[in-house]
Amino acid sequence: MRCLVLGCNGMLGRRVVEAFAAHGHELCAMDLPEVDITDPQSVEAALRFDPQWVINCAAYTAVDQAEDQPDAAMRVNAQGPRVLAAALAERSTRLLHISTDYVFDGTKPGPYCEDDRPQPLGAYARSKLAGETALSVLGQRATIVRTAWLYGPDGGHFFRTIVRLARERGELSVVEDQRGTPTLSNDLAAAILELCRSGRSGLFHATNSGVTTWYEAAKTCCEILGINITIRPVKSSQMPRKAPRPANSELCCDRLAAALGGPLRPWREALECYLTKLEPALRENK
Repeated sequence: MRCLVLGCNGMLGRRVVEAFAAHGHELCAMDLPEVDITDPQSVEAALRFDPQWVINCAAYTAVDQAEDQPDAAMRVNAQGPRVLAAALAERSTRLLHISTDYVFDGTKPGPYCEDDRPQPLGAYARSKLAGETALSVLGQRATIVRTAWLYGPDGGHFFRTIVRLARERGELSVVEDQRGTPTLSNDLAAAILELCRSGRSGLFHATNSGVTTWYEAAKTCCEILGINITIRPVKSSQMPRKAPRPANSELCCDRLAAALGGPLRPWREALECYLTKLEPALRENK
């Protein structure tokens, strides 16, 4: 396959490039300032590569900052996909786009399925849903992958923060009333590769298997690394954030499992792999 990866320098983009390159696919990997997905001319220039697939990992992901900069979030997360869809309208190129659990309000008791009605709570969430809607014009040439609680070898994320704070302090407070599934970027990239190779289209939820809370995830992280620390469970109301978070981010990934021949591995197994093999520096007591 000839694949154009946009947002190649991000947490997921780097792993997507790695996964596709490892299987010998022809790649053009781009990010700012080489390409700006909100600029039609910039996108047209990137498409001179003539890819079979465009994989859009580019996004505005500063969830709290988006509350103060809703136009900036909407420009990247909604206008960007709209520009991509317009550029691909007269081409046979397929598009795979990354979205988020934030399109849901988190009030459902059980896991969210792809057909559940989105109800975004904040500016970031609204911008991501608008991006999904913008791709509807591509019909069967669009694949949307919603994920949640992403982490990995690149960029800042929850587990890096937990490890750093656990080594600086004697006690941590972590919210216990938000549940979801930590998702390793390497595993998600592998799933994206398989979706493209199989030519799948439509909407897919993609996370590692199982469900936990931020509190339990933090405890598990410290246990794996042998960090002896007290972690105190607290309610979200005790640690307010500017942007609202879904209380329930659990995604039903049965559709993905059917497409790939099985689910992604359990989140605990993926986290242990990350902490012990993919990010060995985190094991060092610094």
